[in-house]
Amino acid sequence: MKLAYCLSPRCGKLYSYWFFLFMDKESNCESIEIIADEISEQEKAVMKTMGLPSHFSSSKKYDKSKKKQQQHGKVKKSLCKYWHQRYRLFSRFDQGIKLDKESWYSVTPEMIALHIASRCVKDDNYRVIMDPFCGVGGNIIQFASFSKNVFIIASDIDPKKVSMAKHNASIYDVSHRIAFMVGDFFNIIKTIKIHVDCIFLSPPWGGPDYLKQDNYSLSSMTPDGFNIYNAAKKYITPNIAFLLPRNIDRDDLNSLLQPGEFIEIEQNLINDKPKTVTAYFGDLAKQDLLQS
Repeated sequence: MKLAYCLSPRCGKLYSYWFFLFMDKESNCESIEIIADEISEQEKAVMKTMGLPSHFSSSKKYDKSKKKQQQHGKVKKSLCKYWHQRYRLFSRFDQGIKLDKESWYSVTPEMIALHIASRCVKDDNYRVIMDPFCGVGGNIIQFASFSKNVFIIASDIDPKKVSMAKHNASIYDVSHRIAFMVGDFFNIIKTIKIHVDCIFLSPPWGGPDYLKQDNYSLSSMTPDGFNIYNAAKKYITPNIAFLLPRNIDRDDLNSLLQPGEFIEIEQNLINDKPKTVTAYFGDLAKQDLLQS
């Protein structure tokens, strides 16, 4: 892992840009050879959620010849990419991880989720972390795995995702330290009565089409990203970690700050390619670096 950072002024406020490189090999497949005897029932079920024909296997044997492509059909490169990144998403994928179709492109890669956990769980003190857009559990698993002194409040508006998140957390043996809830973000945050040390926000970005925008605006999210941030800060805590698209509009983030507040922006890369941006607010921002 290579690490570098620099400080630069922007719009009168000081930003910190951290670049993390997670080196990994990535398959570049055009078609997958049929090897029927290597396909498990679990594999068929998972591939069905991706829209992949169940007669395609996960074998590492590839054939890019036109003849083979005509014979076996061509798998969409985007779906093939997600399938071959399954161990990046969950290292214990083969132990029975469950995902729906949307989760293949929305779950946080495990290495990035682990790093975010290390930033939110800064010491050995008992901490309560909230993830109100938990999806199938990629981030909450890493929060709970990082320290035994952490308790997580996880919720999502989709009951099926919450069910899968609970199942996936049990595979990592951390479900007993996670409270699962189903409901709308804006309703749930008004019901939380216990102290929450930090909140992790990873709302839907609108699918892979977000990359078609030169600068992705917080208002492009559903719910609106500005409203999400302001509600989280008002009802839960100003200590916010906000997972965002790599093409997020930095001016949008800057506009969230009040006088005297700080933001730290991290850009996460895998295989030299930017994947996500994480913006840290409140006590999560490394203010000693920002002020140096």
